[in-house]
Amino acid sequence: MPENHTITAPARLPFHAESFTWEHFERFCGAYMVAGTSLPNPNASESAPARLRILDAVRYGSPGAKQRGIDFLATMENRSTWVLQCKRIANFRKGDAEKAIAKAETEFGPRHPARYLLWVSGGVSPDALDLVHQSHPDWTLWDGERISNEFLLHTPPRQCCQIISGIFGGGCAKAFFPLPDELLIRTDEFFSRWAGGGKLFHHEAAFVGREALLDQVLAFARGGKGSRALILSAPGGIGKTRLLRAVAERLESEATGRLVRFTNPDASLEAEPPRYEDAAQMSVFHDDAHRIESIPGLLVRILAAQQSGGSRLILAARPGAGEVLRERLMESGYASTDIETLDVKKLKNPEMERLAMACLGVEKEHLARSLAGIADGCALITLVGGELLRRGELTHLDLIQSAHFRAEVFRRFEGQELDRIRGSLDRPVMEKLLRSIALLSPWEAHDPAKAAAMADFLGIARGQLDAACDSLLASGLLLR
Repeated sequence: MPENHTITAPARLPFHAESFTWEHFERFCGAYMVAGTSLPNPNASESAPARLRILDAVRYGSPGAKQRGIDFLATMENRSTWVLQCKRIANFRKGDAEKAIAKAETEFGPRHPARYLLWVSGGVSPDALDLVHQSHPDWTLWDGERISNEFLLHTPPRQCCQIISGIFGGGCAKAFFPLPDELLIRTDEFFSRWAGGGKLFHHEAAFVGREALLDQVLAFARGGKGSRALILSAPGGIGKTRLLRAVAERLESEATGRLVRFTNPDASLEAEPPRYEDAAQMSVFHDDAHRIESIPGLLVRILAAQQSGGSRLILAARPGAGEVLRERLMESGYASTDIETLDVKKLKNPEMERLAMACLGVEKEHLARSLAGIADGCALITLVGGELLRRGELTHLDLIQSAHFRAEVFRRFEGQELDRIRGSLDRPVMEKLLRSIALLSPWEAHDPAKAAAMADFLGIARGQLDAACDSLLASGLLLR
C-alpha cells in the first residue's frame, strides 16, 4: 500500500507571534476588508441575505490621528456603513470592552453607523462576550480564532493567499495553502502557444471521432467514483493533445465547480502549483508525460493527498512510458488500483476523412479522401497537409506520391516554423540544432558542459545557442 500523505494547515493565523505588532494587525484588517469578502448579517431574514459583501473600506484617519475609537469605515452591499475597531491584545476582558465601546459610541456614535465591529487578535473573556451580546446589540465582537476562521472560509482564495503572504510571510502562506503559483495555467493559456493566424500546426481544428473516449475521460475528470489518475497512451501526432483540449473545454463548461488546469511546460523545474487553489476540486492535465523528468513531483503528491476528495490527474504519454509512470504515481501516494490506462487509437478512415474535410475547407474538400489515406491516422499530417493544400502551397499532384507528400509536409512545417523564429541564426543551423536535440532527447540544456558541446558542434557562440533554444521553446517546436 502507498504511504498515506496528509497535509495539515495551521488552526489559525499567527496573531500571537512576537514579531506581529499592532501595525501588522491593522494592516491585516485593512487588507481583509477590501479583499472581496463578506461578513455575517445580524439582521438576516427571508428577505435579507445571511451575509453582506463589503463593497469598499477605508482607514479612518492615519495612525496617530484622532480616530474616535474607529480604525476603518466599510460600505456594505446594502449601502449601510459599518465601522471596525481592531485591537492587538492577548487577553481582552470586560473592562477593555467597556472602554472601547464607550469611546466609539461617544465620539463616533452621532454618525449613526449601522454596525460596530470589534476585532481582537487574542482571546476574549466570557464576561466581555456577555457584555456585548446582552447590552450592545449593534456590536459584533470577534476573537482571533473567529477572525481566522471567517477570513479563511469566506475570503477569495487568491486574495487570501496574497494577504497572508504579504502580512505574515511566504512560509505562513505555504502552510495554509500547500501549493504555489506558476506551475498551473488555464486551458486557453496552455494552447495559446499554437494560436494565431498563419500557423500550420495548431489544435483548433474540429474535434472528430473518439466521442466514446471523450465521454469516458470526461467522466473521470469530473472527480466521481473510480480511478483517480489516468494515463492516456498514444503515438505522437494522432491527436492526444487535441483530445485533452476537448475534455478540458467540456469540463469547464459543464462542471462549473471544477478547477481545470494544465501544467505549464515553460515553468522552471523548481516551479510549484498555486497555493490559493483547492486541490480537491482540481482536474489537472499534463501533456507529454513520457518526458518523465517534466512531471512535477510536488504537484503529484498534493493531488494524491487529495484524491479521495476529488482531485484528478490526467497524463498523456507516448507508448512505453506506462510502467514508469505508474511507478512514479505510486511513489507519490496513488494505489495501483487507482491508476487507469486508456489507449488512444488512430482515427478510422471515415473519421480521418471528416477531419480532412474540416482542414481543407469547402473549395478543397474533394481532396479529403486522398489526404486521409496518405495521413494513415496521423492527425498532424492531415492538419498541416490540409492547410498547405488549402493555401495552394501544395496541389493535388503532390498527393499522388504518398512518401513525397509526407516528406514535403514535414519539411514545410519545419521550415515555416524555423523561418518564423530563427532570429540571428541561419535556417540550416536551426534545422541542425532542432534535429540534434531530437536525437539526444531528453537534452539537458541547463547543463553548462552539454550546452557548450552543442554550441561547438554547431559552430556558434553559447549565447546564440541559448537564444535559439529560447526561440524554439517560445514557438512550441521545443518543449521542456
